[in-house]
Amino acid sequence: GPLVGRAVPTEADGVVFTATSGGLTINTTVDCKTFATTNNASTLTWNASLRVSGNITLTSGFTITTTSGSPQLIPIATGTLTSNGVTFPYILAFQGVASQTFTLADNWTVGSLVFQQGVSSVIAGSKTIFINENLTHSSAQSMTSTGTTLVMQGTGSISNAAGGSFSCDITINTSGIITFGTTIRYNTGTFKYTAGTVNTTGNTFTISSVATTLDVNGNTDGT
Repeated sequence: GPLVGRAVPTEADGVVFTATSGGLTINTTVDCKTFATTNNASTLTWNASLRVSGNITLTSGFTITTTSGSPQLIPIATGTLTSNGVTFPYILAFQGVASQTFTLADNWTVGSLVFQQGVSSVIAGSKTIFINENLTHSSAQSMTSTGTTLVMQGTGSISNAAGGSFSCDITINTSGIITFGTTIRYNTGTFKYTAGTVNTTGNTFTISSVATTLDVNGNTDGT
């Protein structure tokens, strides 16, 4: 059943922050089955990583902050992610040891987005993830989306591990600077430039499939 309030969860627990839970703190990496902030309008001080193997639901009015480190919200198994308009200002990191489908119920805004699963996974739901800092694909697998668009809207970087590839729609639409941290391998989808400065730092943008479209200010090239 759900774990409510001030207790340390295990991977079998569903964590629920209710209206009476008050302000809470995550100071050590923990696992849980599901995570929901039902009717909680308090502040969660997020100082470590939370690994969730099921659904994640944030609710409007919920505030997330940190006092140390680079906290992560880590979906590790098939589930539905619902933001309800709440920004997760740190690292949303998709992970998993088997092929997973993570479904977005609505749009998400995050500090950084990381794909670090050891297998190919799918981001479904035909929604948008707005990224304020970095987009990182740190495994030698394909990151695939079903209608999902990743929008770089701040100052940060895009990078992928050797052998890894992006198979999704990526848009650069920022007043900042986006830097290619590595050679980028793009497999399928639309890579769109709308606004901002792009610094390749000598790295290569590699297109590995004919199912890729480049869109630069409305000028498209189906490759």
